[in-house]
Parts: sequence; structure tokens; C-alpha cells
Amino acid sequence: MSESLANGQLMSTLAGAASTFVAILAGFYTTKIFSISTDKNRFQNKINELELEIGHRKDNAKDLKTQIDRRQQEKDDDKINSFVENLLLNGVH
Repeated sequence: MSESLANGQLMSTLAGAASTFVAILAGFYTTKIFSISTDKNRFQNKINELELEIGHRKDNAKDLKTQIDRRQQEKDDDKINSFVENLLLNGVH
């Protein structure tokens, strides 16, 4: 009878140890999953931030290109007007 009591205690101890081990593993995996999820969210936020920054820089580049084109057009118009005025004042030779 004491042998079956010892076997019962051994089985109970093994079951307790196994459940503790499973709980530790479950805790580890749960923590790891949360960590991966947090990293994913952080990376996604950084990607969104960079996309926004790229959008702003593209808008600035377009604005600068428009300003450059407008100034070049103004210079070209001034040259043409100056040439026409010169022709009108000096006549065609």
C-alpha cells in the first residue's frame, strides 16, 4: 500500500512539474508574441512616418520645380521682350 502511495505521490509531483513547465513555456511564448506584435506596430508606425516625410519632400520638390520653371519663363519672356524692343527701337538692318 505504501508503494502505491509513493507511486501516486510521484505521479502527482511529475504532473505538477509538467504543468509548471508548460505554464513557463506558455508564458515565454505569450511574451514573445506580444514582443513581436509590439515590434511590428513600431515598425509600421516608422514606415507611416517615413511615407509622410517622403510625401512632404515630394510636395516641396514639386513646389521648387514650379518656382524654377516660372522664374525661367520670366527670364525667357524678359529676353524676348528686350529683343523685340531692341528691334523696334533700332529697326531691322
